[in-house]
Amino acid sequence: MFGSSSLKIHVLRGLVAVVLIALGITYQNTWLTLLLFLGALVFLGGCPMCWTVGLIRTLKKDRC
Repeated sequence: MFGSSSLKIHVLRGLVAVVLIALGITYQNTWLTLLLFLGALVFLGGCPMCWTVGLIRTLKKDRC
């Protein structure tokens, strides 16, 4: 459920989310901030902890 089809895709989703969060912090106090944070939540698949659980599951799936 949380894992991606490959490790590269999962890490890429995390990097995109970090960039969106950084942009949201840069452009504070605008409506764009809300959209950037919502986009980050979509790429993370929920909260950062959900992304981390997905990373662990993706690593386990790639090793089996």
